[in-house]
Amino acid sequence: MKGELVNRLICLLGFFYVVYVLINLGNLLTRIKNQFEDSELKWSYTHEWVVAGIIHSLAEVVVFLLLSFPATIHCIVVLPSIFQEVYKKHKLQPRE
Repeated sequence: MKGELVNRLICLLGFFYVVYVLINLGNLLTRIKNQFEDSELKWSYTHEWVVAGIIHSLAEVVVFLLLSFPATIHCIVVLPSIFQEVYKKHKLQPRE
């Protein structure tokens, strides 16, 4: 019971981290678009900001891969066994 709960929590945390990274990527793209639309800013400032944003996003992707890849593999391995247990419990119970 405890192991099943831990497995579900790992899968849930991995899902929320994926959502977090996607939201940050959307925010970054919106900021880049807004920077290019503002014509009063100098190119050097915009260029530096875009490079910093891209480096930040790449760092998040690397962290995402390092954290989520083992969790994803874990979920792929664990989920069939959870479904199997639920199926066995459901199959063993008599229908009314």
